[in-house]
Parts: sequence; C-alpha cells; structure tokens
Amino acid sequence: MSQKAAARPVIRLRNNFAGISTSKNQPLHKKSNPIISRITNQSAYMSPSVQIKHRSLKVTDILTEFVAFFYGFVSGFQKNYYRGYQKIRYSYLLARIYAALKFGVFVNGKIDIKPAGKKGLGIFSATGVKKGGLAFIATGPVHIAHFGGNACYDYPNWYGIDKDTWIDIQDPYMRINHSCKPNLGIDNGRFFVALEDIKVGDELTFDYAISDDELDWELDCYCETELCNGKIGPVQNMSPERYRHSHPFIPKYFQKVYNEHQCSH
Repeated sequence: MSQKAAARPVIRLRNNFAGISTSKNQPLHKKSNPIISRITNQSAYMSPSVQIKHRSLKVTDILTEFVAFFYGFVSGFQKNYYRGYQKIRYSYLLARIYAALKFGVFVNGKIDIKPAGKKGLGIFSATGVKKGGLAFIATGPVHIAHFGGNACYDYPNWYGIDKDTWIDIQDPYMRINHSCKPNLGIDNGRFFVALEDIKVGDELTFDYAISDDELDWELDCYCETELCNGKIGPVQNMSPERYRHSHPFIPKYFQKVYNEHQCSH
C-alpha cells in the first residue's frame, strides 16, 4: 500500500478489514490495518454492538453539497465535462432528494456495528428491510480516477459506480463486508437496495465485484456462502450465478463490462 492509503481506515475493496488479504499474500498487521488501532482508541466502538442513529440533514450538509455542486460546475467550465457531470450526477444531496421521491425516505435508518466472525466487524440491520427497499444511502465524496497494476490497492474505501468514477464511502457504511451471495445491490450509485427480505439483526453485505473492473485486483474471500470460490475479483470474473444474484442492482457500466466480457469469451 502507499503511505496515503496506509493512513486511512482499511475495510473494503483493496486491503484486509474483513478477513481479506491481497493477492500478494502480504502479512497483515496494525501498520497495514489501522482500523484495529482506531477501534481500540475509540470507546464508542469498545461495545460489541453499537447502534448508529442517523441524524437528519443539517445546514452544514447542505453547504457541503453545494460546494460539491460548485466544484462540478467549475470542472465543466474548465472543459472537464465528464468530471463535472459525474460529480453533480452522483452527489449525495441529489441522492437524498431522489431517495425521498423513489423510496419515500429522506434519511438513513438505523444500523448496528457488530462482530461478523472471521470478517471482523460488519454492519447489521437494526430495522429490517423489505426486498427492493432502501437499506442506506452511501455517504462520501465522488472521485474520478483510473487505476492499473498495484495502484488498484491504494484506495481501499473506494467503490466503483461508473467508468473511472468512485465513491469514497464513509463511516459507518465503509464497514460493509463482501459476500458472494449478498443481500444488497447498488442502484443509482449511492443506493444500497435489498435483494431479499432482510430481518432485524441480519448482516448487510454486497458483492464487491459489482463495483470493480480492474483485472489486476484480487482478494481472498471468507464469506463461505455456496456461491463462493475463495476469491474476490473484478466483475469480469464473476460466475453467472453470482452475477444473476445481484442483477439488476449492479451499476450499469459494470453490467456493460460483464456482458462484453461474456460475449468475447
């Protein structure tokens, strides 16, 4: 990992928070997994179960989102139209408004952070979600970047939503674990939608492969579901069964990448 990445909480895609190691088989310890020390230094996370009740939208949130909008327009004026469009299209403020119209929900519900066996900590539903319902809206800024080679491990909290477009998912949602047979998929970039009825106390998971197309990226998997083959990789490497399980709640760009790969092999 780069020094920049090592200074960040590690939970997701490209390192080991959830009992996952990189394809380089590097030993994992506190230096490369700072979430360990972060947890032990925050008394709020000493409890085996911490309930997170999300506050309503505040003035500071609105101001932050208007700054993001402004940056998107500035990128457009600088003739970086794709960057500007993506930052506006996938902004958190627009996602909140769209969620209110589509799901009748303007704020996220409650989740629990609890131990999840070999995977470390995970997030669990505290309210239950019906199939097709909204579990939560991912928080975090939008980034436009392209990765290749070992650089694909440098930003472990980012997940893909479109071509070279990522969301740097924030606490507590960045603690979501992978499953090869998940109960959540992704809609409209930020919406994590239930693939099945989710009961109170169920762990919330999604298939990391539906948000990545980097052929160099691979992790070991310990989800132990019937669809698991022991590895997590890009969307091109998904089995048809795994792909169908998350479909249609897969970002459209990654659906296109998967279908093109299937047609060429």
